[in-house]
Amino acid sequence: MLGPILATHGLLLALITPATFTTSVAGAAVYTALALVSPGPVAPDWWLGLASAASSAATSAPGSCSALSPSKPSTQPRL
Repeated sequence: MLGPILATHGLLLALITPATFTTSVAGAAVYTALALVSPGPVAPDWWLGLASAASSAATSAPGSCSALSPSKPSTQPRL
């Protein structure tokens, strides 16, 4: 949720993407740790997470590849 906001304020996507991935991995690790010590089901739905990650990677990787994207000047959104 924070990624698009940071991108519109000028932060490079090359910096946002690894941070988003790291946050996702940390969140999955926390839920897994909670599942070990909690009596109820708190673990993430791994198949849903993997399907979501695969679809995100499949749709974002070609769009971010500079060899596949036409060269256009960057324009800043105006408010």
